[in-house]
Amino acid sequence: MESMRTLNINQIRLAEEGQLLVVVDLAPEEDFAFIYRAGMEIGWRPAERALASPAPRLGGWSYADWFRQILRAAAGEYGATLVIDRNTTWSVPVDVRRQIESAVS
Repeated sequence: MESMRTLNINQIRLAEEGQLLVVVDLAPEEDFAFIYRAGMEIGWRPAERALASPAPRLGGWSYADWFRQILRAAAGEYGATLVIDRNTTWSVPVDVRRQIESAVS
């Protein structure tokens, strides 16, 4: 079995429509275009080069839940472990950042 590849997360932000966007440090020729095959409601937004959750739904999952789902989808479909590091930039409310950080610590 192929070993997992570790990729740093460059940015975590929210789209105008409210989706959680996770920009991964990928080479220009790489993408996650087939992430949908994981069947986990995670999509690839080529213009932003970001993995994306669905838009928030009333009574739906939290951003931390969707962040974990993005991690699971990348691992399952691409064998990639996505990691937050000191260079990750955040463009989310402070409470969302705290929820995501505690979800993965």
